[in-house]
Amino acid sequence: MTVVFISNYLTAHQIPFCLEMRRLLQEGFTFIATEPISQERLALGWKDEKGYDFERRSYESPEQRLQCKKLVFEADAVLLGAANVCWISKRLRKNKSVFYVTERYYKVKPKWKQYPAMMASVFYRHNRFLGKPLYVLCAGAFVKQDLESVHAYYKDAYQWGYFPQMIEYDAQALMQQKNTGEPHLLWCGRFLDWKHPDMALRAALFLKKKAVCFHMDMIGSGVMKEELKAFISEKDLSDTVTLHDAMPPDEIRRYMEKADIYLATSDRFEGWGAVVNEAMNSGCAVVAADEIGSVPYLIEDGINGFVFESGNQTALNTILLRLIYDTKRCLDTGENAYETVSKTWHAKNAAVRLVHLLEGKEKAADSGPCSRA
Repeated sequence: MTVVFISNYLTAHQIPFCLEMRRLLQEGFTFIATEPISQERLALGWKDEKGYDFERRSYESPEQRLQCKKLVFEADAVLLGAANVCWISKRLRKNKSVFYVTERYYKVKPKWKQYPAMMASVFYRHNRFLGKPLYVLCAGAFVKQDLESVHAYYKDAYQWGYFPQMIEYDAQALMQQKNTGEPHLLWCGRFLDWKHPDMALRAALFLKKKAVCFHMDMIGSGVMKEELKAFISEKDLSDTVTLHDAMPPDEIRRYMEKADIYLATSDRFEGWGAVVNEAMNSGCAVVAADEIGSVPYLIEDGINGFVFESGNQTALNTILLRLIYDTKRCLDTGENAYETVSKTWHAKNAAVRLVHLLEGKEKAADSGPCSRA
């Protein structure tokens, strides 16, 4: 079997899945990058991932682009990520299968005046191909409803996502790093308004006023950093909150391994939120906003994490207070979170299920990657 995955460029969160596909299909798997990674992304700490034998860069020369187009047309199956539909138009005209890999379309809730333009955009990418062998891998729980809101109905839409590196820990040893004294809370990401890092600080202020013993680390960079520093100073939180600069993923993992509770406060603009995978993989009790794309797929509320209404500060505060006072439940939640990622939501399982689905060896899974969306 030959499978081609087309996207704008290769990212760290795609590499584990691509490596597993290469392991399963060997020379039969190719990733095509259609553009160089932007300077803006590089400035944010992203890397230009080079040296993978499964990657081809169509933009490097006209000859390379022609070779890539030939690969796409001749493949048994094609996955189309963040790339132009021109790559798959010829395939679909010949009734060859294509799987869209996409996050939600309406990350900002559209106003009624914006619907015509948005419908035109979705029609160009989806509706005009309905009736063709076109399927959707939903990288987030809200993809299907966004498509259906503009009458792009897919019978064959499957749960999907991003699959960052899954670390296999000794679960008992991992959990022993936690609950070692004062509860340790963690938030990390870019300090942007739609990620709402201020909610983490307001939660810290609430806990301090309740005379709760805890410490919170916040790791990242971004336009809100000075505002967050000022809030910490103004509210006298420097003894309970430490603001760190951005750091490499491996260092962030060390913080996650020691953290009891991870806060994910983004709104609907967070199409997936791979940091949720990573925190669950690290045995954290994740407290997450319900509009984050990965949350309905990954978290069973009260079992392997906790979900609060996006933007609801009181709900976030209440969950945190309950978890801090109930140490056993916090640890049990973290253990269940680790099990969710280590047994189901990881790159190897996603690749195996996808290949079986493409080969028609089995029906869609009951839950997790490649189950019905």
